[in-house]
Amino acid sequence: MEVLLITIALLLALPLSLRWFVAWRMRQAQIVVRQGEDECRVLNAELQDILEQTNAVRQLERQYQARGVRLTESIATLRSELQDLGTKETRRMAA
Repeated sequence: MEVLLITIALLLALPLSLRWFVAWRMRQAQIVVRQGEDECRVLNAELQDILEQTNAVRQLERQYQARGVRLTESIATLRSELQDLGTKETRRMAA
């Protein structure tokens, strides 16, 4: 009779123990997944910041390039005008 009770107790305890163990492992796995999701959110936010900064730098670079082109054209125009003025002065002095 005692053996029968021990056997029944073990048969009841084994599935309950397995169920508890599986539930505990699932909770541990969920904790790891949540931590991974949190880390992913942080990295994604950092990536978005970096992409925004990169786009801002590219836009600024385009603005500086356009400004450089305008300045180069302006310098060429002013040099040409200066050269024309020098030529006119030379003609006046010769006359």
